[in-house]
Amino acid sequence: MKRLFLAVMMVIVSLCLCQGCSVNRTYYQKVQLMTPADYKAKKLIEHLQGQGVNVSLSNGEDKNALGTVKLLVKNTDLFNKDSANFNSKALAILDNVISLLNCYDEEIVKIQDGFSNRYTTNNKYTAALMLARAHEVARYLWLQDINATFTYAISGEVPIDYVSIVFQKFRLRSCP
Repeated sequence: MKRLFLAVMMVIVSLCLCQGCSVNRTYYQKVQLMTPADYKAKKLIEHLQGQGVNVSLSNGEDKNALGTVKLLVKNTDLFNKDSANFNSKALAILDNVISLLNCYDEEIVKIQDGFSNRYTTNNKYTAALMLARAHEVARYLWLQDINATFTYAISGEVPIDYVSIVFQKFRLRSCP
């Protein structure tokens, strides 16, 4: 009985092995080579994510546009409590944001701080603080001579306690 069982198992194993060897399927994966600028932009995005920045990319609808990049940074990573003054971590994060922005020829950079309609009537101080924070980020980016045609700051519908930096990316160029 044991021999019969072993013989049947050997036949089954042999058939399985032969079947696996007889099928000649080759799978090819599309490979897209990265340019040095692509590689640098990818590394900057990974570095920003390591600093706690939420990075989301979307493809462009316009044939000339590569897409949109949206960066969400916690207010506590940029600003002192209840203030529009940068804290000690802010400049390192914003300098990496500038490096990423300068990898592309972008047209418009929009900075928003978390805002909700409930702040317009209940707490004017918070609404003013959010707008001041967005303006402070825009001013810093502008003073660092980012490659953008138009940079502006508004209070917007982004998650509370976050600053959003959105830019339309066009041609990828060599990253500085």
